[in-house]
Amino acid sequence: MKAASSYFKAVACKRLQKIDLVAKGSHQHELQGINSLKVILGTGKRRPVQSLWRGFDEDGLLTTEPTHQLTWYDARENSPERAAEWRLYYPAGTPLDDADVGDLLVVAQPREDGPLAYLDIVLYVIPWDSDLRNEVVQALGLGEPGSSLQSRSEEVLAKAKLLALHEEILRSLEPAFQAAPEPLGIEEAVRRRFADFLEHPHTNDFPRPAELAAFSRDSIAIDPDGDADKTLVDLLDIETRAFHVLENEQLAATLRSGFATVDQFLRSAQSALQRRKSRRGRSLELHLAHLFRLSKIPFEEQVKADGDTTVDFLFPELQLYKSLAASAPAGCGVISLASKSTIKERWRQVLREARKLSQKHLCTLQPGISPAQIAEMKEAGVVLVIPRAFQGSYKPGTARVLSVSDFIARVRTEVR
Repeated sequence: MKAASSYFKAVACKRLQKIDLVAKGSHQHELQGINSLKVILGTGKRRPVQSLWRGFDEDGLLTTEPTHQLTWYDARENSPERAAEWRLYYPAGTPLDDADVGDLLVVAQPREDGPLAYLDIVLYVIPWDSDLRNEVVQALGLGEPGSSLQSRSEEVLAKAKLLALHEEILRSLEPAFQAAPEPLGIEEAVRRRFADFLEHPHTNDFPRPAELAAFSRDSIAIDPDGDADKTLVDLLDIETRAFHVLENEQLAATLRSGFATVDQFLRSAQSALQRRKSRRGRSLELHLAHLFRLSKIPFEEQVKADGDTTVDFLFPELQLYKSLAASAPAGCGVISLASKSTIKERWRQVLREARKLSQKHLCTLQPGISPAQIAEMKEAGVVLVIPRAFQGSYKPGTARVLSVSDFIARVRTEVR
C-alpha cells in the first residue's frame, strides 16, 4: 500500500478568505496566512517560485491549468526588528480569479523523482461544496482546513497509507499521476484474467462491473466471520486497481488509433469519465451483496417496494414489507438500505424508497459529510452506514453513523 509521500513531498491547505481574492475585494494579489509554507519554500531571501495551478469546477472536473512565476517574500524584510510575515504574490490569470470565499486551496511540493519535479509548487483550487474537496482532504489527511495554511511534512505523509480509492482521487486531482503503476502482482493477475479483452482493448467491450467484482473476490481470502468493513475495503481496493490497469490499456489503444474528429474525441473522453463514475457506485452494491450473502442474512436486491421506486437492498423480503402498516417504526422487522458511493444532495432520494419505513439506511463511501447535513438526515430518519476506513474524516461523537459490521449486526437483531 503506497503512502501519500509517494505522490507529494509536502502539502498544505487553507480555506480562501476575502483578503486572498482580488475579485472579492482584496487590493493585492497575495495569499495571506501562509507562514507554514516555510516548510516548502524556506525562509531565505525573496525568491521566484515556479508554479502550476489546477482549477476545478463543482463536479470535480479540471477547468484551468495555467503556469505562473510567483514571488515568495517577507513583507517585513525592511523591518528586521519585527517578526517575519511571509506572503506569496500571484499574478492575474490564476484560478483564484474565479474562486469563491471559503473554497479550498491545496499547495503541494512535488517530489524530486516525480513527473512534476521541474516545479517548486502546484496549487489546486477546489470549490468547497464539491465532492472532490471532501475526497482530497481525506486522502491526504489534511484535517479541517481553516483560514491559515496548515502543512503536512514528508514524514507525516509517509504515515498516511493510501487505499486504491484514495489514489484514484489523487489521480483526479493531478493528471500527471494518471500513469502511476499498480502493484506488480495485481497487474499480472489482471492481465491473466482479462487476457481476451487486453488482446484488442480498443474494440472489445470493457469488462462489466460484475466481472471486476468477481475478480476481486477471487483475489483474496475472505473470512465469512471476519471484519466486514475491512473485507469491503479490501474488495473495493483490488477492484479499483484492476479497473485502472484495464482502463489504461484501453485508453492507450484508443489514443494510438487516433480520432477522426474533435467530436469523436470528446465522446470518447465523456464515455471514460461516465464509466469511472458509474463503476464505483455499482461496485459498492455488488460487494455489499456478497458480504450479506456471506453473513447469511436474508435480503432481496433492486426491489420495487412501492411500485415506482427501487430499493437497493430490502431485509428480509418484499412480501413482509408489503404486510406492514404505513410509517412502520424502527424495529418493525424490515430494514432498507440504499447504496450510493457519493451522496451530496442525492440522499433525499432515499426518502422516496420503501416509504412505509420511518427509518432508512444509506451506505456511502463519501468522506467528511458535515455535522449539519448528518443532523438533517437524522431529522428525516436516515441512518448513515460508512466503512470504518472512511470514518476518519468525521468528528468524534458524530451521531447515527454505523459501520458495515454494525449494520449487519442490526439486521441480525431486528429482522425476523
